[in-house]
Parts: sequence; structure tokens; C-alpha cells
Amino acid sequence: MSERLAQLLENQKLVLTLVGVFALAGLAAFMTMNRQEDPSFPYRAGQIVTLFAGADPERVERLVLEPLEEQLAQVEEINFIESVARQGVAVTTIRLEDTIYDTPAAWDRVRVAMNKAITEFPEGVTPPTLDDRLIGASTIVYALTGDPDPIVLATAAERLKKRLLSVPSMSDIKIFGDPGEQITIAIEDSVIARTGLSPQGLVSNLQNSNQIISGGSVRLAGASVNLKPATDYRSIEEIRQTPITLSSGQTVPLASIAQVFHSSAQPPTQRMWFNGEQSVGLELRVQRDVSNVVEFGERVREKVDSMREEFAPLEIHEMFYQPSKTKERLSNLTNSLFYSVLIIIAVLFVSMGLRMGLIVAALLPLVTLSALAIYAFGGGVLHQMAVIAMVVSLGILVDNAIVMTENVQYHLNRGETPNYAAVYSVRELAGPLFAATGTTLAAFVPLLIAKGGTADFTRAIPVMIMLALSISYIFAVTLTPILSKHFLRPQKRDTAEHGYLARFADRLARFTTTYAKSMLALGILAIFLSFFCMRFLDQEFFPNADRNQVVIDLTLAEGTHLDTTEQATRKLEQALRSQPGVGSIHAFIGTGGPTFYYNLSQRPQSPQRARLVIQTDSLARNHEIIKWVDEFSSQELPQADLVGGILRQGPPVTAPIEIRVYNTSTERLAKATEQIFDVVLNTEGSRDARHDLGTGVPSVDYEINDAVAG
Repeated sequence: MSERLAQLLENQKLVLTLVGVFALAGLAAFMTMNRQEDPSFPYRAGQIVTLFAGADPERVERLVLEPLEEQLAQVEEINFIESVARQGVAVTTIRLEDTIYDTPAAWDRVRVAMNKAITEFPEGVTPPTLDDRLIGASTIVYALTGDPDPIVLATAAERLKKRLLSVPSMSDIKIFGDPGEQITIAIEDSVIARTGLSPQGLVSNLQNSNQIISGGSVRLAGASVNLKPATDYRSIEEIRQTPITLSSGQTVPLASIAQVFHSSAQPPTQRMWFNGEQSVGLELRVQRDVSNVVEFGERVREKVDSMREEFAPLEIHEMFYQPSKTKERLSNLTNSLFYSVLIIIAVLFVSMGLRMGLIVAALLPLVTLSALAIYAFGGGVLHQMAVIAMVVSLGILVDNAIVMTENVQYHLNRGETPNYAAVYSVRELAGPLFAATGTTLAAFVPLLIAKGGTADFTRAIPVMIMLALSISYIFAVTLTPILSKHFLRPQKRDTAEHGYLARFADRLARFTTTYAKSMLALGILAIFLSFFCMRFLDQEFFPNADRNQVVIDLTLAEGTHLDTTEQATRKLEQALRSQPGVGSIHAFIGTGGPTFYYNLSQRPQSPQRARLVIQTDSLARNHEIIKWVDEFSSQELPQADLVGGILRQGPPVTAPIEIRVYNTSTERLAKATEQIFDVVLNTEGSRDARHDLGTGVPSVDYEINDAVAG
């Protein structure tokens, strides 16, 4: 191999051309490649929601969850199933195996299992719906305000959604805070008694008047003309004029015996507040891993700005704007990369001198850009993990070039010709450097082949480092000798052997050889001391996100009406506004709202739940707000479970520590849960503890005496 590399040095133009092409390709890739702040996770989490109106949790579990879980258990790709039975609804959370990367095929098998379970459901169960996109971050979230009627806001949000779907790279748009719509027909009991009209009869009249019937076609003047009978409702006035047949045989319009009006759905399911003003939100998501988030945000902003006058007097506000976060994060990391290069170049000049330092320094940008080019050609996305990997690799990718440059200089100092010094250095060092590079690459192989959420998040680190190391070896045995033989000059003996660094190295060598045993003992002591001191370090795999935002989850007792949850949320919001450092506050009632951060857990829609997002003035203020929320909860909202938290890096985590309790007896399960809950809550260092064992919805059981009823 070394002989072939030595022969390659004769083709200097070819080597320099290839290096230039890869470097320019890397520069072009850096300017144009797809960007996002964080790596994407495979869609391994999903949620199935099944509605069973009127059924209590026991019936939901027995008639819905048991047949559903039985079918899901046969899907091999599923790793974990968690189901919650509530009044009238079953929520099943699914996690696929960490080794699954072909997630669409796995979710197709889950849907097949769901269809099999449907055949076992009793009448009245709504077909289950699967959301297999639980993991994913909002790109932009807009809030529409300016009208107290939520239906007006929801209608405008639908119009805005249709217009924004045409933006290139748009993946999906969801609406939050939509109250829904319904047509209410209110008829008094006295009217029913006087007319002899039953509710079933009224429904039958309405159904007969609201049908879509084909009118066929007729031949007219040699042409076929379609007939379109108006047999379905097209306005609320048509509903009011529906003829209703009474028990006497008389026909009257519906409006003469009942009130017919258009309103939001009852009971309400969700509401949204933007800085204390009722609103409806739109969550926009870009096509991930194939789009430049920054450019996407600019296109959306331009589109929205052009429509503001059209939607006036309604106002369109940016609630969360991820492209600015992406641009800021990548800009900061790029600056760190640039400063690291400058520091390394300065160290090289000081330690190696101008000529050798310049040759090694030239390889830093060339290797980095070439690695980036290959990374981009392979479909890589520029995000914080990729840039961090480039920063980490800078310190080790110059090692090969340093050794090669020093060796060429050594042969030049011995009087060899530049060409001989370069060729002989390649023959000497190609093998040893290959072995040294190979061992370093091997150290990153476990990170490269690891599976799971953590591995997916950090995958770009081993990829970029291994690319940079591999290219640094190739450049060290090709480009470095070429540059060295042209730019290096033989050094004087005094300069080469009696410089200040050489003198320092000689003194250090004499000292260590003189006191060899003491130095060995000192090294062993330092190792043991390092392990001992590790116990005093706080340990966490992923750091907190540097965002001055606090997320507060509010949960009331199951069965709580949405209005009650809204009152508690508004009370908390008003109290928060009096705290120093609090900026904007957004509230999502009955829902967890959009996933404006990539690992933010999604909460199932439920009227007793709410989420508040607070913008603070600094990272330090986040912890002050969380501490205040804990105190406020115990004093002002003891009936609510308030949990404040900050955003963190890494894969989604529900809680740092989770304990699962299993028992077939509901009573024993509840008793054991309360006992464990008390122990955990009173444990030193525990700030918060929660359990998901609901108390149930208050209900009245009654039996019907068939003999009397008949």
C-alpha cells in the first residue's frame, strides 16, 4: 500500500485537483444543504384513541382494551403497550422496538391488528384512530386573535391552513383551540307534550329531509343533462323550515316549535389563549430531513405577511418560530468551529514554526470541508450534532498531518532531497498511521452501530468524526507530503535541536527517567483520584436546552369540566403575570398544544388537563418560576396537580424515574400505588411525584324494574 501511495505522489496535479473539488463541494454543501436544529427520531411512538360513549372505565377495559391489546400483542415490532381506560374513551400508547427503522411498514401491521380488533368491539364503539407521528417538532406555530367568537377564529384558521398548504416543503398543518361546531335544536317539554311529537319522530323527520339522492339525467336537445335535486341541507334556514309531521297529521315548520341555532360544540373539548386573549392556533410542520428549515420559515413568513390585510381585523401572531432558533444555534456552533480552528492554528504556529504550522493548518479547513461534502452527498442534514462532531474532530484530525510533516522535515534536516524525503516518509508512516487511525475509528464503532433513541440523536457524532479521521489519513499520506516537499526547507541544527520547545522536552525527559518510579506512582495515583472525584460530579447524559421557556402541566380530577380547568388555568396565568421576568404566556386547555420542541411529550386530549408555556427573560429565571409554581400550587390550587419543567436535550423522557405497579385487583392496585406514592414523595431529594391512577368520574348507578317500566 505504501508503494502505491508513493507512486501517487508523482501525480501531484490529480491529488491537488481532487482535494480542491472536495473542498469546494464541501463549501457549497455548507451554504446550501438542509438545516434543522436537532436530529430527527424515527416514528417509533404512536397513540390509539377509541371512543365508547357512555361506557365506564371497567366496560372500556373489558370490551375495548382487552380485544385491542390481544391483537396488538401479535405485532412483533411492538416493544411496549400502555393503555388507559377512562369514562367513554380508551387511550393506548405504543412504542416500537429500538431496532425498527422501517416504521411505516410496522405501523401498517398495527393498523391491520386494529382492524381485526374492531370486529370484536360491541355496537356503539367508534373505530379507533392511530396517530403514528407523536415524535416530531412544530416548525412554526401561529395564533389567530381579534374576535371573541371562537367559531370565527376557527373558520379563519381553516382558510389560512388551505392557503399555507401550498408552501413548498410543507408537511402538515394542525389546528389547536378549534371549539368545533354543531346545530342545536332546542324544544321544550311542554311543546313535546302538546304536539305529541317524540324525539325519535323529530330525528326521523330531519333524516328524511336531509338526504343526498341522485337525480339521474334527461336527454334534452341531443344532450344529457344531469338532474340535481336539492334534498340535503345547505343552510341553517333550510333546517328551520323543515316540515315536521305532528301526531295529529298536521305539518308545521321546525322553527315554529323549536329553537334552531348554530353554536360551538357542547361540551367544549379544547380552548387556547395567546397572551390572555382567546385564540385559535395553527401548527406548521416542515418535511423533516429533506428541507432547509431556515429557508422554509422565510417562505412562510412572506406568505403570511401577504395575507394579513385579507384576514383583518383578525391578527396573525407568531407564537413559536423554530427557524430562528435553528439559525441562531447553527450560527453559534459555526462560530465555535471557526474559533477552534483559529486556536489550533495558533498552537501549531507556536509549537511547529511557521512553515510546518502552515502546512498542517491548511489541512484543517480542507479535511473539514471534504468530510462535510461526503456527509451531504450521503443525505446528511446540518444540525447541532453534526457541527459539534466537527468541532470535536478538529483536535484529532491534525495528528496524522503533524507526524507526516515532522518526518519529512526530519529527512530534510538530514540532507535528503525534498522528493526523497516525501516519498520515504510515506513509505515509513503509511502503515503505522493507518493502524493508529484504525484504532481511533474502532473506538467510535459502538456509537455508530448502537440502536435506540439516544443513539439516533447522537448518530451524526460518530459519522462526522469517522469521516474526518478517514479523510485526514488520506490527506496525510497524499496531500501533506506534496505540500511538505514544496514548502519545507532544511533547518539549521541549532534551530532544530536547541529551540525552546526542544530544550523543554529534553528537561522533561531527563526528569521523568530520573524519577521513573515516582512518576509512575504519581500517574496511578492521579487515575484513582480521578475515579474518586467522579462521585462528587453531577451526572446527566444530555444537558438542559438553553431556552428561556418553562412548561407547566396542570391536571385536575378526572371528570372535571373544561370550564373548571379553564378557570384554574386562568387563575395561574394571572398570578404568573405578576412575577418578575415573565414575558408571554400561552395556555392550551383540554390539550397539550403543539410540540414546539422536538422531545416535548404529547398529552392526550382531556378536559381536565391544560398546558402553559411561559417565556422568561433568562435561563436562571426558569428555575425561579418553577419553584414559585410549586409554592403556588400548594397554597392556591391544592386540588390541581401542577408540574413545572424546562426543556431538555435528548430523546423524549416522561420522567427521570418511573415505577410501574401491577395487580389484577383494582382495590389492591390503588392501595399499593398510594403507599408507593407516599414513600417516593417523602424521599429526600424528591421534588415532585405523580401517578396516573385516576379516581374515576362520579356516576349514579340505577336499576330499571322491567315490570314497572313496562
